[in-house]
Amino acid sequence: MSRPRAEARLGTTISEKWTLERLLGVGGMAAVYAARHKIGRVDAIKILHPEVAATPGWVERFEREARAANLFKHPGAVEVRDLGALEDGVPCLVMELVEGETLGERRRREGIESSDVLRFMDELLDVLAAAHDKGIIHRDIKPDNLVIDSMGHLRVLDFGIARLPGTQATKSGTAMGTASYMPPEQLRGDGVDPRADIFAVGATMFRLLTGRALHEAESDAELIFKMGTTAAPRLAEVDATLSPELCAVVDRAVSFRREDRYPDARTMQVDIRAVREGRAPPYATEQASPPTAREGRQGSTNGPTENGSGAVEPTLSLPEITPATATAPKAETTPTGATPIADVAVTLVDVPAPATIRVSTRSVRVRRILLGAVAVPFLLAGLLLLSTQIALETSGRGNWVGWTLVVLVLLPGFALAGAAWRVGPGADALRAALRVARTRQGRVNALDLATDTSLSVDEAEEVLRALVRKGACRALTDGGKKVYAFSDLEG
Repeated sequence: MSRPRAEARLGTTISEKWTLERLLGVGGMAAVYAARHKIGRVDAIKILHPEVAATPGWVERFEREARAANLFKHPGAVEVRDLGALEDGVPCLVMELVEGETLGERRRREGIESSDVLRFMDELLDVLAAAHDKGIIHRDIKPDNLVIDSMGHLRVLDFGIARLPGTQATKSGTAMGTASYMPPEQLRGDGVDPRADIFAVGATMFRLLTGRALHEAESDAELIFKMGTTAAPRLAEVDATLSPELCAVVDRAVSFRREDRYPDARTMQVDIRAVREGRAPPYATEQASPPTAREGRQGSTNGPTENGSGAVEPTLSLPEITPATATAPKAETTPTGATPIADVAVTLVDVPAPATIRVSTRSVRVRRILLGAVAVPFLLAGLLLLSTQIALETSGRGNWVGWTLVVLVLLPGFALAGAAWRVGPGADALRAALRVARTRQGRVNALDLATDTSLSVDEAEEVLRALVRKGACRALTDGGKKVYAFSDLEG
């Protein structure tokens, strides 16, 4: 939904209770408003975009967010107050309005001192400990989900993809979260436990302290592969000015194997408080002792190895991780500083089985080679005639016949070269794209198609563009990422 369409709702009343007064932000999945209740209280209301509400699973996510936020009480967790719906049935969520800025915005604006990072993480771990005690795993901890309120305290947003006790929130082989903050097991779609949140806290600290992610990559695919197969760098290697005690805490939290991380939020909180007081973190210090001094860390030669911080570094690659992403954008923050409290950047990462749909691109390559082979002689001859004609003009012997000949030779060359560039994918590739779209609820991107077929990402993008030209799908922008939406999957 565009911002003008979202602003058109201003002044309307929901459920005869809340009047929408301000648009706080518009994201890829929902718009967030400041709304005044008829008794005078101001709340935040998140309204799902109509096209998203029609997508399976997102209404359930709204309801899960409300349940998760109310299964435990903590002053650091944003309160969800009600569920409702517009007249057209589009669901909405009523929440406590938090005025402030996210940790991500604070870092980008002025940076955050390490002492403040420790204080905020102390408060965050207190919230997570309370949630974990109730069996709730947040699964999307990151700087843009953590708001500094008007009193300077940290508030935790968006339990919309939280795993609730006694539930399986996502299907096997599907992971939800934001790739830069997700542990390897979450990226693979394996079961997660509270240590997934511990990893995200460590990744958040790494970002706030260094200004960079655990792994830098030029594409989503490369990032996900690195996060799923490569241990995080030691914090001291990225910023040698940070204290060894602080580095030990972060390194422990982002250990590749979950067994090497903090066992729970309270244990990490104890270490955080020790560092704040100028003491060595007890758990990280004990775990960093030589392997021979600890049970279960000896003898393995076919598995992970020590990376120097006591954490385990993987030595085996994970070739089946070829995930697909579709990222919803962060909600915008208004100049007033009011942060949309639950419309956040959420990355859905599907980790399917290895490609099973074989697609041949041989015919496309053959046509391109043939057209290119015909184009090359025309272009070479045209360039030779052009250089000759320029020389004749320089000596005063040029004429219009020569220039006409140059044009007549070069034009077919350029036309053939253009045709070679525009050769479209074969029918088998188009059929494969439709099959993949059916399995992904009609919304795919190039990485999805490449993941489920033998196509490369570039070839998949070309196939999808061809389907747009044929009218089989529409190209949309979702959080800065191109996504192709199929309305009719029977063709």
